[in-house]
Amino acid sequence: MILKKIMDWATFSCKRASEMIEKRLVTKLTSIEKIKLTIHLSMCKTCQAYENESEIIEKIISSNSNFGGGQKKIDLPADFKAKIISKLSRKDK
Repeated sequence: MILKKIMDWATFSCKRASEMIEKRLVTKLTSIEKIKLTIHLSMCKTCQAYENESEIIEKIISSNSNFGGGQKKIDLPADFKAKIISKLSRKDK
């Protein structure tokens, strides 16, 4: 019983882990989020693959030479970024 409570606290669902993988691209994770994500990724091959694919996609999008050359990066309005970060920062349920 106690071990289950500890594991529930210490781990994310795959959905939450994927949100944290993406959140890392726009802002820093909290220490607790980093720990939970590390624990989850150490046990979940599917999320490890998702993380790798997400990093590849980010590199492709970020690279001007691989994405049409000479295109400017899209700069979102500050209030829109804040809304995204706020939604990503919600507490675990």
